[in-house]
Amino acid sequence: MKLLIRTDASPRIGGGHVVRCLALAETARTAGAHVAFAVAEGATILLDRQDKQPFDIRPIAAEAGSIEDAEATWLLAADAEVIVVDGYWFDVSFLARLARKPVLLLDDVGRPGLSPAKLLVNPNLYATGDLYPNAPECGLLLGPRYALIRPAVRACKPKQVGSVARILLTLGAGGAAAMLPYLAHSIARLLPPDVALDVVVGAGRQVPAIAIDHDQLSIRIHSSPKHLGDLLARADLLITAGGSTLWEACYLGIPALVVVIADNQAGNAAALENLGAGISLGPIDQLDLAHAASTISNLIADQSRRMEMAAIGRSLVDGFGADRVVRALNTLLTAQL
Repeated sequence: MKLLIRTDASPRIGGGHVVRCLALAETARTAGAHVAFAVAEGATILLDRQDKQPFDIRPIAAEAGSIEDAEATWLLAADAEVIVVDGYWFDVSFLARLARKPVLLLDDVGRPGLSPAKLLVNPNLYATGDLYPNAPECGLLLGPRYALIRPAVRACKPKQVGSVARILLTLGAGGAAAMLPYLAHSIARLLPPDVALDVVVGAGRQVPAIAIDHDQLSIRIHSSPKHLGDLLARADLLITAGGSTLWEACYLGIPALVVVIADNQAGNAAALENLGAGISLGPIDQLDLAHAASTISNLIADQSRRMEMAAIGRSLVDGFGADRVVRALNTLLTAQL
């Protein structure tokens, strides 16, 4: 099987699309597939996240989601059997220009228009067929059973819930990172001296702001780590946005508190809280720092609740979502022979 994956990353849109596409790419490659990426933005982010065997990265010199982008993607997919597309900016007309080959669409928001995709993955808790009323020819792979977990994370053992020694705070590569210094200091001031706060930041202006008195507050700063999974696997508690890292935390049994940084994340945050698998801290632009810090402090002290959250999270995400998607792709290609 030969795949071309069209996705992007930037400070504006974050890196979550690239992260889950890498999870799919690594799983497909393990199964014997050849995988290439086509990107208009975020080639550096993509390169930084790869392991020792980098993927073929093919640049797109066009505005993301434009007609020119679709035409360039089609040309770059000459040797591909399937085109994978992940990004809200790729509309129905973009997909239609690629539909001479099977298209797999990774989505979070719903597509009311007629979808030219042959397969569609929406791993979110709120995903139902009602989000795709005009996709009768499209195979729908919906819910956390299809959450794309990176093989390196899946290789980690799920956490045993005990006392909290390390907390991980990461809000992704998007614009919400500007809130990190304030949230980090609010949390750290309430932490016991034996609890460390690992804070993941992008390179640049956030680092000096967050570094003020961080030694006294037990804050450990990690600037653009290549393997976030290593930090995640060592964490006893996670504060994160509602993207790919959240599913990885569920798989590892790490209780999570969710900051909503995009409208499409609100449904997951609410659903996880209703199920007892997470706690929503609300939208980033309405975040009450004192309330968030107090909520985190209370959860640290409540081991029974953390144990329950971890168990429910593990029941939602078993780590084999990417394998299921790869099998669905193989079945699709076999049916077309």
